[in-house]
Formats: sequence, C-alpha cells, structure tokens
Amino acid sequence: MESCPNRSPGHGDEQRNGTSPRLRVYHRSTNPSTETQSSKDAATEVLRILETTTQTTLKPLVIFKIDRKAYYSVAERLEQTLRYFDYDPDREILTIRMPTPIHEFFTASLNRYIERQLESIASRPGEAGEVASKIESGGSSRILLREGIPEGNCPLQHHPDGQFFYEHGKYPIVVLEISYSQARKRLRKLAQDYILYSNGNIKLVIGIDINYKNKESQEATVSLWRPKYTRQDEDDDVLEVEQKMINHPFRASNGEAINETDNIHIDLRDFSPDEIPRSIEPTMLSIPFGLLDHSLRRAERRQQEIEVNPSVKPEPQTKKRKLSSSSIEELDPYDEKRFLEKEKQVAARAEREDKDYL
Repeated sequence: MESCPNRSPGHGDEQRNGTSPRLRVYHRSTNPSTETQSSKDAATEVLRILETTTQTTLKPLVIFKIDRKAYYSVAERLEQTLRYFDYDPDREILTIRMPTPIHEFFTASLNRYIERQLESIASRPGEAGEVASKIESGGSSRILLREGIPEGNCPLQHHPDGQFFYEHGKYPIVVLEISYSQARKRLRKLAQDYILYSNGNIKLVIGIDINYKNKESQEATVSLWRPKYTRQDEDDDVLEVEQKMINHPFRASNGEAINETDNIHIDLRDFSPDEIPRSIEPTMLSIPFGLLDHSLRRAERRQQEIEVNPSVKPEPQTKKRKLSSSSIEELDPYDEKRFLEKEKQVAARAEREDKDYL
C-alpha cells in the first residue's frame, strides 16, 4: 500500500447545485505541550469526528477541512477505515464518498452490460475475439496516476465507478464515472486527471451525470473524453483532453426519457493499448440511451424499496444473539481502551438484567 496521502483534486468537493456544503473543521493543536502527541491520538480524534458525522447523515458526500499536518498523521489509518475518500492537500479538503443505492445499482447495471458485450465478442473467432478475451474489469479499485507528477510527490488517487484493463496493463484503458453528487464540471476535471496523468494510456472516460439530488431538474446526461495529440514542434506532440460528447441528455429535466435511440459507441480498439495493431476489424460496443434511462429508473425504484417505502411490510423480528467478542489480542490498538470500557459496562448490565438475547 502506498504510504503517500491520497490526493484527488476537485473530486466531489461541491454539491450538485454547485454550492459548497458546510465544512466540518479539525485542526491539530499547535500548542507545544500537545504538538508531540502521538499519531494514535490524532487518528483517534479525527476518526471520532468522522464516525460521528458519517453515522448521522445519509448524504453521499461528507466534506471536512483538515490541515495537512493532522491529515498526514492519520492518512494510513484512514486507508484502513474508509472505503472511498480523497484528500486535496492544496485546499486541505478531505472528501468522503458514501454511495447511495441509486448510484450503486445504476453503476453495477452499466458495468454488467459492458462486460456482457465484451464476453459476447470474446466468444467469436478471429482477432477481435482474441482482443476482447484479454480485457478485464477492474471495478472501482483505486487508480494511482503518476505520469507527470514531480519525483518525490505522491500520485493522484481516484476510485472510479468502473474501469477496464487490457491484460498486464498498468492503467485501465476505459474509465467510467457516475456523478451522483459532484457538480457536473467535476467530471471534466476527473477526465483531465485520468487522461493527462496516465500519459494518455487511459483512452476513454465516460461520464454520466444522473443528477438525482437536484429537486429542480431530473436531467441526466452523458459526456465522453478522449486524449488528443497536437503537433507543436517538428518532433513534439502535446497531449490534451478532448470532449467528444458534451452533456448529451438521456433524461429531460421533467424526468422523461429522451434521445432513446442514441448510443454511446465504443470501438473495441478503445479497450486495447497502442501496441495492439489498429488493423483489427472495427467492432463496436453500444450502450443505448434507452438502457441508461431504464437502468436509472430501476435503481431509483430499488432505493425506494430499500430505504423509504413505507408500504413494504417488515419481516417478523426474531431473537438475535451477538457473536462472542474477539480476543483483545486481535483488536486494533486504537480501539482497545474503548473496548475494555464497553466490556465493563456490558458485564455490569448483564448482572442487573439477565438477558442473553437482544
């Protein structure tokens, strides 16, 4: 695991309506008597704040203002605790992303659709089938973008919503980002990071803005970005980012499906690195806009069923028994003291209340 703190500039630090949410602030004390406190103490305090906040909000984005010194002291601990988070040391912003069911169901549906098309092509004889058989999904695993980063600096780190690698590749070839809370302009910044800091190895970024948090508009759009090389001098090409599809809607602001016959077209060659011959026969993957709208509606319905549908009758409650507590030797040292205190409280309560079941 990288020891560097994570830095994902601009990833999700604004809400959908473009206004910044209230920042929760934590500054490590500069008092000389406390400046020498251990990283353990700093980590415990920061994690306490994070735990309290994330457990009392259903927002998909939680943002903190944390100074660099405090953050650097807890970066490794955060890696062990949080699923998705980014830190921008320039702005001292820690962004925690907590995906909603809408986001996760929609993302899973889209990734499955792409994978099924690749599997279908891979089953065919010929060069296209061979190329498709070597493409694999990387899910939402982190991408460390190092190209063009000064030596000694930490790489940019992002967790995409989908990514597809060609075998043995250092970087994915195609990246998928679903903007469920970020301002639309942040998708453009992410695409720039992916393409420029992979030195053009990431050849296609698909950005989908599903915009479900905006009560005034239900518009959902698709954008595509690709590398563009411009000859500057006789021997030098300049790598740029070109937006090939700009906020093309598949759902109108009133929530109705539109442009249903339009498609996201992806050439199989988009999934393969430059060293693969361009001579393979053109083989297209298509993602219909009608499918995007259908998948989004299904994801919205699933979130309604899971979280807020009062008509769904709850299952009968059964008695439940907790697992026995883990041994203290297996506990994280940061939690050991708190665990012992809780054990004492539980034991005292058990003596007063003879209950084995919750």
